Parts: sequence; C-alpha cells; structure tokens
Amino acid sequence: MYFDSKYAEINYDAAASKFIPTHVVFKSPSEHTINGHHMDLEMQVYHKAESHNDTAKIKYGAIAILFSVEEFDAAIDAVSNKTM
Repeated sequence: MYFDSKYAEINYDAAASKFIPTHVVFKSPSEHTINGHHMDLEMQVYHKAESHNDTAKIKYGAIAILFSVEEFDAAIDAVSNKTM
C-alpha cells in the first residue's frame, strides 16, 4: 500500500511521487482544529518517500483526518437515515 502523487514532485522538487505509510498516530482531542474547534479524535498517517536523496526537499508526508461525534452535516445525516 502506498500514496502516489505528483504534487510533491511538481511543487516541492521531491525525488519521488510514491510515499509508503510508516505509522499511524491517534490524538484525542485533535491536535489540529477546523474553524478554531478541536475535534474528538485525530488520526495522523505518516509516510516516507519511496526514494530520496540528501538534497531532496521532501522525504516525508503526513495526512490528518479529524473525527467528531457531535459536529455533523444534517443533510448527510438525513440521507444516511433514508438509506438504512
């Protein structure tokens, strides 16, 4: 499994476009905020470039996903209840 994107190559002169996940970290409450509000849980997935050299600007990447048990979109909730 890996994350493949040309974004790092095009915008940051990365030596690779393939990033392999190395570990996952969970934080509660979230480390980051959305509109100034911490969420109940944050999952951070860290990645390492498949290949890089000593001069590469990008060797690692991370993706954070925030979860909340109280903040939700009522329109999405209404659709979910109709399909159940």
